[in-house]
Amino acid sequence: MPHQIKPEEGPIAAEQLRKVFKGKILAAGGFEPETAEDTIESGIADAVAFGRHFVANPDLPLRIREGFAPTPYDRNTFYTFDSLGYNDYPFVNELVPN
Repeated sequence: MPHQIKPEEGPIAAEQLRKVFKGKILAAGGFEPETAEDTIESGIADAVAFGRHFVANPDLPLRIREGFAPTPYDRNTFYTFDSLGYNDYPFVNELVPN
């Protein structure tokens, strides 16, 4: 069975990989916007992917760019046959008054 990286180990795993691999690295798992930016700027990874945060934030790039905190995701709604947790998270413009 392949080794599975725990979510909080994502940044550490990318750093260890960079020591032995000089190609392009796309890191994922356990990143917040701030740690993703630090990881890219330091050269540890060339890009960082977000999965869980995108489920709860359909406008994640806008939130990161404008400095809005991501809406917390609910793991209990992942991988179900219900739409709850997949299409009911608000866009930031629905949260901020005009």
